[in-house]
Amino acid sequence: MKLLLSILLVVNITTALAQQAETITIGTREREYYVHLPKNYEVTSALIPLVIGLHGANQQPVDGVNSYASMTGLNAKADAENFIVVYPVGLGSDVFSVPVWNAGKCCPPASSPNVKMEDVQFISALIDKLVATYHIHKSRVYATGFSNGAMMCQRLMCELSTKIAAVGAHSGSYMVEGECKPVRPVPMIYLHATKDSVVPYNGGTGVLSNTLVFPSVDSTMHIWQTILNCTMQEQSVFDIATAKGSAWQSSTSSTELQRYYATDGGHWWIGSPVGIGSKAFNATDIIWNFLKRFTLENPTDVFEQTEQQESNWIVFTNAMQQTILRFQTYQSNISIRVTDVLGREVIKQEQQQGLDIPVQTAQLPHGVYVLQITNGKTQQTKTILL
Repeated sequence: MKLLLSILLVVNITTALAQQAETITIGTREREYYVHLPKNYEVTSALIPLVIGLHGANQQPVDGVNSYASMTGLNAKADAENFIVVYPVGLGSDVFSVPVWNAGKCCPPASSPNVKMEDVQFISALIDKLVATYHIHKSRVYATGFSNGAMMCQRLMCELSTKIAAVGAHSGSYMVEGECKPVRPVPMIYLHATKDSVVPYNGGTGVLSNTLVFPSVDSTMHIWQTILNCTMQEQSVFDIATAKGSAWQSSTSSTELQRYYATDGGHWWIGSPVGIGSKAFNATDIIWNFLKRFTLENPTDVFEQTEQQESNWIVFTNAMQQTILRFQTYQSNISIRVTDVLGREVIKQEQQQGLDIPVQTAQLPHGVYVLQITNGKTQQTKTILL
């Protein structure tokens, strides 16, 4: 039993309760969750995104210096970027409860045949409750998680694709049980440290369990490339001495799959403000900059901040290898902004006009970028590969 309870263990140092848990009834069980509202939430009625933060196995969601909230720094990010975070609490069994998720093949006891916790129903009902309670843009609901929480994120991609716009999974390979048939392809960014000994990067059993066999990160990426139809050529999007990033795009939709890995650090959040994990990059920044680019297809509501219109422009490369925006009608006073995968502005062009407008991308290294155009109150965004 000790071995099972140690799976993906993250030791928690208890501190005084930072906030009060709220509850929702799922079947016969009361499930707990914690909500963090951004600092400016009370002064605006605009609809804002929701990020679901799923802790690792036997990791506290919000309390303690090694909690999921502390490890990721998500609350500070939410304050800076104006989104809501919810931290649901996993359960184990009615007899001995530990905070774990039933991601399919992991993790016991939540995934045990005699328990099989209804975690997908929990997350689905929680989204409905929060959307009804807070000013949440229901087309901009995202999920991110660590370890067992990352595995649970991938199960949500399979079973809750109509509610989850995009996913950021960290250090938790594909453990979905049975066939994965999402209603819509869910974009995902996946991060892992190659020296992880708990969920090994190259697959196999980890140091905390000799019974759970984890797929490799390469296998996890191959599975999702197939499910999401992200079969276009791999593109490098991040390259430093201690970390690499790649992206695959779908040829049939706007779906995108990314993988980042660090060559140092172990089973810990990369760039965490606490702990001794890799500092190769800030995983929270990388994940949020990825998630915020996506919304559910054909949303039934609209952004409060900007008027949304159908895209009336395409992006292509001409014979001189210039990036060109081609519009259906003549445009004036167009502002163009291009950012990299870290959200850094790399191009800004003001007061552009014409049917074909060149974007000065020739000096940029190859990779994935976000191109945003603004014309009055209209703002539109596309992902481009250079």
